[in-house]
Amino acid sequence: MKIHCTSLGCPRNLTDTEKMMQILSSEGHEMVAEVFLADLLIVNTCGFLSSARKEGKEMVEQLLKEKRRDSFLIVTGCMIPLFQKELEKKFGGHVDRFLPPKEEENIGREVALLEKKKNLLMASHIAQKEVCKQNISKNRAVHLQKKTHFTTSSFAYVKIADGCLKSCSYCIIPKIRGCLKSLRVDEILREIRQLLSLGIMEIVLVAQDLGDYGRDRGEKKGLLGLLQKILTIDGDFWIRLLYLHPSDIDEELLSLMRSDPRICPYFDLPLQHVSPRILSLMRRPSSFEKTSSAIEAIRAFFPEAALRTSLMVGFPSETEGEFLELCDFVKTYALDHVGIFRYSNEKLAVSASLPGQISAAVKREREKILARVQHEVVGRKNRKMIGKKCLALVEKLHPSSPYLAIARSQRQAPDVDSVILINDIAPIASFGKIYSVEITGCADYDLVGQVVVGDPRGEKNG
Repeated sequence: MKIHCTSLGCPRNLTDTEKMMQILSSEGHEMVAEVFLADLLIVNTCGFLSSARKEGKEMVEQLLKEKRRDSFLIVTGCMIPLFQKELEKKFGGHVDRFLPPKEEENIGREVALLEKKKNLLMASHIAQKEVCKQNISKNRAVHLQKKTHFTTSSFAYVKIADGCLKSCSYCIIPKIRGCLKSLRVDEILREIRQLLSLGIMEIVLVAQDLGDYGRDRGEKKGLLGLLQKILTIDGDFWIRLLYLHPSDIDEELLSLMRSDPRICPYFDLPLQHVSPRILSLMRRPSSFEKTSSAIEAIRAFFPEAALRTSLMVGFPSETEGEFLELCDFVKTYALDHVGIFRYSNEKLAVSASLPGQISAAVKREREKILARVQHEVVGRKNRKMIGKKCLALVEKLHPSSPYLAIARSQRQAPDVDSVILINDIAPIASFGKIYSVEITGCADYDLVGQVVVGDPRGEKNG
């Protein structure tokens, strides 16, 4: 059976999509990028925000228009646990299966049932099976621009846990994904080894909160132990940690990170806010004091560390003064990357019933103001980078120019951060390798650089 898969939402969702594709490919099914070629279409949805759910419904609607009349459609992912009835009402019987999250391992059974239903046991299926098994050992399935392609990407997301222990008032993830469930260490290590064997140079560990890893099993230092096991794997690769709560930043973790240069000195701390009152209303298990202490500890261990956070504007009853606290925080602590989000009033979240809901116009204005503040911070920091050298993973040609390449240093996470624009591709022997790069300028949020010819690192990787 030929299958087209669309993945929406966050990197954690993407790992679920890749898992399904790997299962189906190993069973002999063929992945295709073109909708009209597919016997089956799969949409992995995001249900976190109303905007994400709108995107999911629009995608289902689009695929129903484009697909063949005799092809099937499976909708899976985060929309299913809470919003399946809404989807059923909108799309009637046009969706053949609704598959909840955490049931990706059952995708093969679901597809087999559909295949049997329409008697699509094609004679070529058995012959294709061994070919597809060989292909999956060489390639990773990655969703790109609403199409599914096989590619040997330079980085890969590895999910180490699902669900969440926390109960933030604005978030419905625990209702969608359930309570924390940490993956087994051996399972994680096996996936990492497989990815490294495919030429992956950067392993990005993701979870709702990495610091909670293992706590569902009673482990107090689960993440630390996992990292120690990962570091026993030989190889010249990077490890990046996404989503660490400030309270999980301690001297033991920082010491381990400093002990091995493969762990990127990159810290993604999803703070959301700094006002004590707003944090209390958000039910965030943190305080400004803990946040500032964590940042100071990080910078004491790693003076050149990159810090990223996400900040929310327009939370219910947020005053002008509390918003200005956010602006002052961004100016004072000069974080490298800041994602700014307008509060979304999700009816199933606790915060939906809070008084003092902020108007959409005020939220938009606050978002613009905070973005301008961060833009000034980034401009100053980028100018200070000019003339410095760093190791960078040179990934691919720039989509808009064959004369530019895109690279990232350890200070830049894939998909969400700025990049380094390499303006001379001649010294690049191959993509997906780490080179020494000198920063020569900046272009708004991005840096501009050139590969250092004759640098030992460049020769080693080229």
